[in-house]
Amino acid sequence: MRRGPWRPYSPYWPCAIRWRLRPSTSTIRTRVAFSITCRTLHRSAVSGTHSPTPLASAAPTGPCCSVSSADAGRVVAAAQTWIDGTPGDTLQLPDRAFAYGDGVFETMLLRDGQPVLASLHFDRLAAGLACLRMPEALPLARRHLDTVLDSLRAAKGYAALRLTVSRGTGPRGYAPPQVAAPRVVISVSETAYDPSVFPEPARLGETQVRWGKQPQLAGVKHLNRLEQVLAAADALDAGVDEVLMLDQSGAPLSVSSGNLFLVAGKRLLTPTLLDAGIAGTRRRLLLDHLASACGLQAAESRLQLHQLLAANEVFYCNALTGLRPVGVFRDRNWSLHPVTRCLHAAYCEWLQR
Repeated sequence: MRRGPWRPYSPYWPCAIRWRLRPSTSTIRTRVAFSITCRTLHRSAVSGTHSPTPLASAAPTGPCCSVSSADAGRVVAAAQTWIDGTPGDTLQLPDRAFAYGDGVFETMLLRDGQPVLASLHFDRLAAGLACLRMPEALPLARRHLDTVLDSLRAAKGYAALRLTVSRGTGPRGYAPPQVAAPRVVISVSETAYDPSVFPEPARLGETQVRWGKQPQLAGVKHLNRLEQVLAAADALDAGVDEVLMLDQSGAPLSVSSGNLFLVAGKRLLTPTLLDAGIAGTRRRLLLDHLASACGLQAAESRLQLHQLLAANEVFYCNALTGLRPVGVFRDRNWSLHPVTRCLHAAYCEWLQR
C-alpha cells in the first residue's frame, strides 16, 4: 500500500521546535517539515482564531458502557505549548533532546484541567530521570507543570498533556555536560477520546519492527522512540488500529502505543519488562488495583505467541485511550469482552477520583 504524505509522528513536538539555522540544500526539507505546523498555528493565533482556552470540549460523560464513536483515538494538533513555564513555540538550539533524544517524557490525561493519576506519572518520571542521571530536573518539572495547570483551571473535559524533560544544551558530542541546565516543554491538546466510553475492538496487525534489548533503559519512557515510529507506520500501511511488537526472541511485548494484556481464565497476564518496553501508568494501575477489583490474579510473565492466540480476551492500554479490547488478530476473533468491560468500569471509577 502506498503511503500518504509525510506528517510528524507526534502532535506535540512540531510546535515546540523551530529550526533557527540558516538552511542549506541538505537541511531545507527538515526546515520546512518543522516550520509548517508552527507557522499555521502562529497565523491562527494572530488572526484571533486560536482559542485561549482550547480545552473547552465536552465534559466527561457518565456510564462506561457505550460504544465509542468513529473518531475515537484521533488526537488533534497541539493547541498550546509552554517552554520552561512560559508560553511559546520556539525552542532554541542546540538542545540534547533534539540532537540525541537525551530526555524523558510523560503523556498525561487531563480531566477538567487536572492530570489523572498524577502520582503514577511522577513516580515513573522520577525513575526515568534517575536512570538518565539527572534527578535534579524532577522539582523543575513539577514547578513548570504547576504553572501550566494554573492556567487551565477553567478547562472542562478531557485533554492530552505531554511533559518533556530535556537535559538542555551542551557541547557537541554524546558526553553530557558536567552541569546540566534541563529544559521542560509542556504541550496541551484536545483529544477526541473520551476514556469513559468503552472503545470499539481494535484490529491488531503485525510488524517486523522488534524491541531492542537494553535492560538499563527497560521501563523508562525516554525520547528515543524510533521503534514505535516505524511500527506505527506499519500499522498505517496495513490499515489496522495497532500492531503487535515482539522482543528480540520473538515473544509478545506490547503494541506500538501501549501495554499488552491477556485474560486466561481468572488470570490477567502482561509481559515482563526486564529487557525492553515501557512501564505504563495504566499497566501499573491494572496490576496493583483493577485486576483484584474484578476478581483476577494479575501477574507479569514471559508470554508466547500461542498464549495470545489462545487467550479468552486481549486488550491494550495507555494514558489517553485507557483500555481498548482487541477484536481481531490473524485468524483469531474475539467478539465478547466481559472481563475487559469489568476492568474498564473499574478504571472509570478511578477517573472520577
